[in-house]
Amino acid sequence: MDWIKIEEKLPKQDEKVLVWANKVEGEIYYEVSEPSCVKVIFKTLEYSNVVDCDYYEVFASGITHWQPLPKAPK
Repeated sequence: MDWIKIEEKLPKQDEKVLVWANKVEGEIYYEVSEPSCVKVIFKTLEYSNVVDCDYYEVFASGITHWQPLPKAPK
């Protein structure tokens, strides 16, 4: 799948997608300051919750590209 630029099209609100984000951080001592690919529940370009973080809230910001999740294997 190809990456979609956010200038071209945004994901639907609350859609689970892969994003390329400039920053991923959490509310408690967690930060990745280099661009990263993460799975999120899309809210906004500056605040989308990362999926599968069980202990505390982690979010992606500065989203530049996204793509739908791939289909599950059979």
